[in-house]
Amino acid sequence: MSRHDLPEPPQLVRGHLMLVDMFRGSYRELTPQADDQSSRNGSGGMSGARPAPTAHEMAAQARDAARGLRPMPAEALQPWNMAAEFPEMWSRYIRAHFHNHYEVARAFTCSERAARKWWDGIGSCRGDKVAMACRMHPETAPQMLFGIAAE
Repeated sequence: MSRHDLPEPPQLVRGHLMLVDMFRGSYRELTPQADDQSSRNGSGGMSGARPAPTAHEMAAQARDAARGLRPMPAEALQPWNMAAEFPEMWSRYIRAHFHNHYEVARAFTCSERAARKWWDGIGSCRGDKVAMACRMHPETAPQMLFGIAAE
């Protein structure tokens, strides 16, 4: 996969949020027009109207509230920033818990090349490695990787 295959982050162009594909020279608007039917009735599109939570979502919110956790609003999550910052957070985590990239490779059953990239903050890992980190170091990994205090 080349870097041209990766989507560009949305851009604000003259007050409209646009998804721009620089490689293909195309774009599309991410906000509905004022005369769009979906924006009037609140169904579908990006009208800002949030659908009612499901029973599963309400139960999960109740469990989190009972544990003292507050949900992060979706507007606060920035996937592009998270993807850009995570390799450095992962590197800080492994440097704090392991002596070198050889120990990292053994602990996470990955190649030495992957472990060296993680050590140098060049690449990030898959979710299964993050889950392993949270199990190996339940007190520090969630805080270092996500800013979440251990329970």
